Amino acid sequence: MERIQFSDGVTWNETQLLNAIVEIQN
Repeated sequence: MERIQFSDGVTWNETQLLNAIVEIQN
């Protein structure tokens, strides 16, 4: 599993949501 941290304030769940949005847009 690739773990991408955008900032210290972003939680893992929020990161998963952002990654899902990126995949949908692609």
